Amino acid sequence: MSTPNKRRDNMEDSGINAKRPKSECPYAEKCFRLNPIHFREYSHAHCNTETTQNNTEDRKKEEKLKEAKQKDSLWFSPSCPELPADSMPHEGESPTMFKKSLLRYLNNYHLPNLAFYVDRVKRCNFSHINVFLVASVPGSHFDLDWGMTRVGSLLRQHCCIPPEETKNWPLIAQASSIGSYGKEPKLWLTGDFLHNFTKIKNQSQLLSTPPELKIVYPSLENVRQSHDNLLGGGCLPYAGDAHAKQPWLNSFL
Repeated sequence: MSTPNKRRDNMEDSGINAKRPKSECPYAEKCFRLNPIHFREYSHAHCNTETTQNNTEDRKKEEKLKEAKQKDSLWFSPSCPELPADSMPHEGESPTMFKKSLLRYLNNYHLPNLAFYVDRVKRCNFSHINVFLVASVPGSHFDLDWGMTRVGSLLRQHCCIPPEETKNWPLIAQASSIGSYGKEPKLWLTGDFLHNFTKIKNQSQLLSTPPELKIVYPSLENVRQSHDNLLGGGCLPYAGDAHAKQPWLNSFL
């Protein structure tokens, strides 16, 4: 029982762990790894598909940045059991075409090592899943299969909001990276972006005023007070020279 501890102590004494850069923690002497405040300041989202011998299960986890409060959401799909051996690949589809969307996403990468998982997905029953899969893949896309255009297409088909209420709520977008949006917001941000995320069923957007748009993006102080201090800012690729070209963005933050 004591051997692993001795080995760990020897590694620390030999300086192996000293090669790892350590940032100065803003909580100074009050800092310790289990300090709950360390888990409140960063956000990330990821999807995970778990394939076992007899079924497939999809999971989606999102952690939102919120002042002094951790806000997590975790979604587990129903178990997706294997279809009978004589079933066709298109069988076991969900009402939301989740299976087709997942296969389209996996096949888009054209990776030989994904062939096994594509085959497993084809042989699983997704009929109990009642959510839509919205995926993004590398490249530029102008169809309705990916990213924000797919979101817009789904909202247009399924989002029912009385027209008189659309002006009563803003669209709040949280971003972990910001790009170059152009000299004016209408070139993309209040153009294609806002257009796709505010679509609703049975209403022409040409005849209505879009909702207000607000963007949540970590500030320098958010990063400074995060677990890794300023070193944690490496995941926020928004350079100052890029922001200097679009100062109008300040009014949306």
